[in-house]
Amino acid sequence: MRLPDKKKLILAACLFTATLLITWILRIPLDIKRGEVSAGAYINLGDIGVFAAAVLLGGPIGALTAALSSAFADLFVGSAVYALPTLIIKGGMALLAAKLIKRDYAWRNLAKAVCVSGAVMMLGYFFFDLVIMGNYEVAALSLPYNALQAIANGLISLPVLKIIGRLSCNEVEFNSSRVK
Repeated sequence: MRLPDKKKLILAACLFTATLLITWILRIPLDIKRGEVSAGAYINLGDIGVFAAAVLLGGPIGALTAALSSAFADLFVGSAVYALPTLIIKGGMALLAAKLIKRDYAWRNLAKAVCVSGAVMMLGYFFFDLVIMGNYEVAALSLPYNALQAIANGLISLPVLKIIGRLSCNEVEFNSSRVK
């Protein structure tokens, strides 16, 4: 396996930081409880960073960047119970988005990738809350909020991904050279 070059790692670190901060700062805690205790659920705009990492870094590196940054955000905001499922779900979203987009930045293709990835996120958290946490109420109450998050992130991500696509087919100007 070929290791990524230094510039790609720097880009991954920048995307990690941006995604973490967007997820952490631009979040709305949900008042959903398991018994008397907060479920720790919140909605955020971090999927914009997930999709950007998928497109700019591609498959495995983009997925790892998206997964780790989103999971760390869960840890930072006190939702540690969601860190592992977030790692799996956001990594899966990024991997799927990278696979579906495949350097085809047509609106229709971008919309398909964002919609399918958003559905994966909604189903992933629903099944986590239902099966692992064993709480149908939390799963059912979280579903509309996860749908809202998927729609909001998708609508904001589409023009961002279109702009990224115009950067010479997945090449980013980075310190007077190209990152591929």
